[in-house]
Amino acid sequence: MRKKTKQNKIKTVSFAARAAVCYFLIMLMLLTCVLRVAVINTKGYSEVQAEQSQYKIKVKKVRGTIYDCNMLPLTNNKNKVMAAVLPTPRATMAISGVINEEDRDSVMESLKKNKITVCEVSKEIDCEGVATTDVFSTADTSDVCHIVGYLDNNSHGAAGLEAAYDDLLYGEEYLYAAVETDGKGNVLGGSTPYFENKSSSLSNGVVSTIDINIQKAVCAESYDIKKGAVIVSEAKTGEIKALLSLPTFDTQNLQDYLNDKNSPFINRALSAYSVGSVFKSCVAAAGMENGFYDYKYECTGSSFIVDRDFKCHKAEGHGLVDLRQALAFTCNCFFYNYKNRE
Repeated sequence: MRKKTKQNKIKTVSFAARAAVCYFLIMLMLLTCVLRVAVINTKGYSEVQAEQSQYKIKVKKVRGTIYDCNMLPLTNNKNKVMAAVLPTPRATMAISGVINEEDRDSVMESLKKNKITVCEVSKEIDCEGVATTDVFSTADTSDVCHIVGYLDNNSHGAAGLEAAYDDLLYGEEYLYAAVETDGKGNVLGGSTPYFENKSSSLSNGVVSTIDINIQKAVCAESYDIKKGAVIVSEAKTGEIKALLSLPTFDTQNLQDYLNDKNSPFINRALSAYSVGSVFKSCVAAAGMENGFYDYKYECTGSSFIVDRDFKCHKAEGHGLVDLRQALAFTCNCFFYNYKNRE
């Protein structure tokens, strides 16, 4: 009887130990699940908290820069100073003398409403409650408009290098003006405004073969050409150093050219044309290389070759012409027969 009672006690202790172990394991698993849920729910919490403790103003969308071969910017080549201003008396006084006159009323009205304000100023300001930065935009690109191209309404490249390298130049980032705030959105005392992504437009870009100095020289010499094209390339490499299509247009005011009868959006420098008389210089060079310096031809206005009659632009013909005269008169028949040496 005593032996049986002892066995029962051992069984009871063993069951209690197993129950305690199971309880501990269940609680451990439950705690693990709770911690896992907490981690999932608070993932990125610090980032969200930081985002919510800031008040941001979009200044402009950031886009990469197109450079010439000397790393001179063809886009983002104009800078202006932008200021983020807190609505404090000292900051207001600091910018009062450097705001553009046309923006003065709207800026002052915004500051009166106790809001951080972004405005263009004429110079950098060193004052508590004011932050300034250089903001890059694109100046008039009429000299390189067909090279650079232009953007669509979504800031994607629609023509030229802007379109060809849009995947490198386009970005989702904005330049922001920001300031620290409390939970109610009020600016924290002692906070200073600052700018985010202020150098992003310079961190990526495309380097072209264009030399802006040569490009400007070509533009200056072509001012009296109403419609046409000029290309300057490097003989050894074939790199294009200047490319001009006329007429040009202002990439910042495209709507002004939509109905222009001269079709300025057509890039005549890269359009397909019949070679025409331009190729006569190539034929002349080939003939000279082969010793045909003294060749002469009697142009009668047409030349029968194989099975058809080829016309000269002068119906009555140019008469007897040598190479110099043929180039001067741009005589078709001379160059039809230039290699048929008599």
